Amino acid sequence: MTGPVLLILLLVVLCGIVVYLCVAGKFKPAAKSTGQSLEDLKPVPELVQWYQEAAAQGDIESQYLLASCYFYGIGVKKDKAEAVKWFRTVANRGDADAQRRMGDCYYYGEGVDISEEEALKWYLKAAKNGNVFSQAFLGKCYFFGIGTPVNASEAIKWYIEAAKQGDNESIMVLKRLGINPMFTEEINPDNLQDWIQNTLHKLLGIKPKIDQD
Repeated sequence: MTGPVLLILLLVVLCGIVVYLCVAGKFKPAAKSTGQSLEDLKPVPELVQWYQEAAAQGDIESQYLLASCYFYGIGVKKDKAEAVKWFRTVANRGDADAQRRMGDCYYYGEGVDISEEEALKWYLKAAKNGNVFSQAFLGKCYFFGIGTPVNASEAIKWYIEAAKQGDNESIMVLKRLGINPMFTEEINPDNLQDWIQNTLHKLLGIKPKIDQD
């Protein structure tokens, strides 16, 4: 590894926490105490340049942070289309957080045209990779028919997955449906669909599906 590249990556490691904390909102208490807003806590533009150079070298963390910089206008002019380009790059490399962000972008029309169908596609990728927000949101999508036909079975499946990770909204939804989230841990994954179908039949009168040979 050449000297300049090593220096760039070292600076990314040392300074990356600055943008991460801004994006994650970790600076909120300090901002309140000093009267500053998050917009006042932008890193210097040179930091973004380091991210750009490291991202061009293929560093996935730098690519994600660069996308966040463009999305929020941190150290660079806000450009949500450019943010989407970098989020997509990271998402296509299998990063669950970036896949969730792509879902958000399509759902809210941030840097791309609104498309519930595209949003659902990215949320599904993120959910399968364990992103709890996407799992809970998929439950909502399938329950209310957002970007997909209503599918109560799929809705409950994803609410259960999110509840297993402690998502309070999913736990509340399951309780309202008469399903105790504490018992879902004991369900055999191989029998999950049968359990869901039988539960729907008991609660909502929806008959279980019968496979036809």
